[in-house]
Amino acid sequence: MRNISLLASAVALTAASAFCQVAQIPPAANIAAYGNSGAYWRAGTVKWQMIYDTSHFTSQGILAPISITQIDFVTTPGSVFTAVNYPTVNAYVDLSLNDWTAQNATYANNRTNPAAPPNFTGTVNTQAGTFLTTLALTTPFSYDPTAGVDLVVEVEIMTAPTPNTGNFQYTTYTATPPGNACAVIRSLNNPTSLTGSVSGFVPIVQFTYIPAVGAGVATPLGAGCYEKYASIAELFAVTANFDLQNSALTFLSTGGTYLVTRTGAWLPAGSVQPTPTVLALADDSDVNYPFTTGSFPGWTGIQVCSNGYVAAAAGNTLVAAPSVTTTMNAPQQAFYCQRDLDPSTATGGGVVQVEESATVTTVSFIGVPNWTDPASIPPVTQPCDIQFQLYPSGDVTIAFGPNMSTNQDNGGILVGYSPAGPNLNATNTDISALTGVLLEIVDTSALALQSVNRPVINTTWNLNVANIPPLVQLGVEIYGFSDPGINDLFFIGAPGCGLRANLDVLNPWVSLGGTSHPYSLPIPNSSGLLGVTFYMQSAMLDASYNAFGVITSNGIAGLIGSI
Repeated sequence: MRNISLLASAVALTAASAFCQVAQIPPAANIAAYGNSGAYWRAGTVKWQMIYDTSHFTSQGILAPISITQIDFVTTPGSVFTAVNYPTVNAYVDLSLNDWTAQNATYANNRTNPAAPPNFTGTVNTQAGTFLTTLALTTPFSYDPTAGVDLVVEVEIMTAPTPNTGNFQYTTYTATPPGNACAVIRSLNNPTSLTGSVSGFVPIVQFTYIPAVGAGVATPLGAGCYEKYASIAELFAVTANFDLQNSALTFLSTGGTYLVTRTGAWLPAGSVQPTPTVLALADDSDVNYPFTTGSFPGWTGIQVCSNGYVAAAAGNTLVAAPSVTTTMNAPQQAFYCQRDLDPSTATGGGVVQVEESATVTTVSFIGVPNWTDPASIPPVTQPCDIQFQLYPSGDVTIAFGPNMSTNQDNGGILVGYSPAGPNLNATNTDISALTGVLLEIVDTSALALQSVNRPVINTTWNLNVANIPPLVQLGVEIYGFSDPGINDLFFIGAPGCGLRANLDVLNPWVSLGGTSHPYSLPIPNSSGLLGVTFYMQSAMLDASYNAFGVITSNGIAGLIGSI
């Protein structure tokens, strides 16, 4: 009854936010690779239907019911713009009957209410700027991403535009559609078609929304401690920002993991083996080079990808545009300087060659052109030089040439290392600023407090403490009426841990070696609680992590609602 009394005493009311907010879907962090397509806002007629995973919303903190009022289609950066008028456009927003991974070829089979009238119908004009088109919904759509149901958007261009031309739409892209946790089917020149065909180019959109009035919301605050990584990566999304040219990165083996340092140097061609072996690589391909005189712990050879990485074996992505998410979860141990390179004979320039000895094996990308090298024939105007050095000790050096930042982007450049996945996705590390970092043998997930449902009056708010260290130890549930806003408790000997709930009530519990601790908070049916924000956090007493002997979870701010 302590928790009920605590909530009942909270009488300070706060109004629910009702101002318009926006969210790009998919968000940039969730996109494995970008693309563009002229098949949507095009010359002629078309029908298409998109399904977006709920994670695109929840990952951006949309954790309660919302009302979607507008849809904007994102313009492809750098594309040529043409002003076009579409006389008749219909748009439908609905809950999807199917997960994005199982989109049906029949449009109606993916919609919960296929007979519902359009949420938008009218004239659409393309516009210069960030958004190519804007659809202000006549009938806003209510959506709760925490319910776990994906969102479907369907668009019909019923008549050809004036002038009868099109523009490019910014899209996600993957070589194996659908991808990036979204999917699309489309019917070119047939806006009344009942079925569509899958495309790998899924439109990127922005939704304008307002929070549903009276909704309970559970918002994560800060981060738990300690999350540690067995991998490291830096993604240079804009190639011109690459700052590692004319330098090297060395992974010093410690027998189970790596000490990463900014040391090493390029080994000149012919210094390891007088006659190198030139590898025949097509665009977006890989080939295995088996060891003869060389060696590397756990590897029988080197899987060399045309896009700038070496791996223990086949199985990692061949998609040109790099992705931290894909790389960190790749099935094979690999070292990366991944970018969209093309050493095939079609580009007519550069080589990928192997030099092997008993002391070191090198894989060198020498003068390899970017895939969109303007000439596509010699001379190569945008060459890239990358070298991987693999030593029998397990040490690895990646050396970077002088011209790595002069190429086009197409996803940029990803530098780093990943053991065989799946792995936690490490934060983007500024590798050029490293003085040395020791990677973990295995990933460690931070102590996490999860909200299983939302805090609503006359219900039970269920929570769960996850990633508990597998030892018998004491835990504490923290209940507070305010957020101290402390993200780093270094001053008491717990660096990297935070305090995001005031210590108003503490409820101890004992972990008997489990990895989770579920608990609940009954919320009375009291109108006086509506709009109250209540703060939750958990902690574990564990002397092995820091001098203070405590690790903390993230906090959660629970805004109590009526729905």
